[in-house]
Amino acid sequence: MMIQSLQPNSPSGYLLAGQVQQAQKDSAAARRSYEQAMAIDPGAVAPVMALTRLDVMDGQHERALARLDERLERRQGMRCCRL
Repeated sequence: MMIQSLQPNSPSGYLLAGQVQQAQKDSAAARRSYEQAMAIDPGAVAPVMALTRLDVMDGQHERALARLDERLERRQGMRCCRL
């Protein structure tokens, strides 16, 4: 049984699965798991950081920077809306 099936609306299972997949050197599966975690909780930092690490490991430095920039812009936009 996959851990995601226990709590399908929680990003935690997808994050854990991604960590296991990454440890098993399956970066494509890990990336899918982290993206699913981010889709469930777009405001969560952990999947963004995990995807950024994968980007760097895959030599996609520009993508890593763009991902972080996007996250910072989104966070700043959320602050503006809450004022």
